[in-house]
Amino acid sequence: MDSLCTLVALIREIPGTFWGVVIGAVFSLGGVYLTNRAMFKRMQKQHDYEREVAIQDREMDLKKEIYLKAYKAARRIRNGVMDFVNTGLPASEINKMHTDDLDDLSQACIIADRDTFRLIQEFLCYQQEGKINVAMLRKEIEPHIIKKENLKQQFNFWLEVQKDRVLNTQHHNESTPDGTTSIANGLNETIFIVNECNKLTEELAKNQLEIDKKQFLLAKESLDVGRKLSELLHPILVAFREELRLPIDVNDYYNTVNQSLMKRDSLINECMEKLSPF
Repeated sequence: MDSLCTLVALIREIPGTFWGVVIGAVFSLGGVYLTNRAMFKRMQKQHDYEREVAIQDREMDLKKEIYLKAYKAARRIRNGVMDFVNTGLPASEINKMHTDDLDDLSQACIIADRDTFRLIQEFLCYQQEGKINVAMLRKEIEPHIIKKENLKQQFNFWLEVQKDRVLNTQHHNESTPDGTTSIANGLNETIFIVNECNKLTEELAKNQLEIDKKQFLLAKESLDVGRKLSELLHPILVAFREELRLPIDVNDYYNTVNQSLMKRDSLINECMEKLSPF
């Protein structure tokens, strides 16, 4: 009790100015705390904003890389349709050539917006449909190509027979005083061989005409598929640029594209008319 009274007495002896200093210090500390707290919140918001911007920039850079590869792949796929016209190139090799391109487009589908995804799928679906149509026309040519090789082998066979026969006849005539019978027999054999060669030549010509017709139809179908793929490719480019926030005048772009396609169609139709075997 005496200690409490002593403490109270000591507090009463403290001058009022001291308490003013203490109270002022307390308010100052409170002000510093509140100021630091507000500053910390602002710094936290700034840090969160910068982190979000950095994440968006990384995502945008990744999108640019994937979309650039996807667009290049789509162009190669479009141009690759004409590879089917080359019947000397196996279809399996043509398909292998575009495996990586299809993978690049699949990656683009993973990050694409809904509209962009739909455009890519339309392109891929028609590419598969067009490839099947072209492959079926190409398949029709293969029997004629095999027949052509068989006819050429037969033709070469008769040429070799005629060459050997001529050599044998000359040798026989040199060793036989009277070669009249041999000459007559040789003439008959020559006529037979010439007739066989003429038949083979006619069959080769007919078969080649069928090959030319079917190759013409194959080339025409390939060009039509490539034309349609070009029409489907341009909206994909526009969608890519919109997602990447790259400015583009859509109307001007499509006008330019349509003019280019019209010129291309005109040149192709003119060439196809000149090359038509029909």
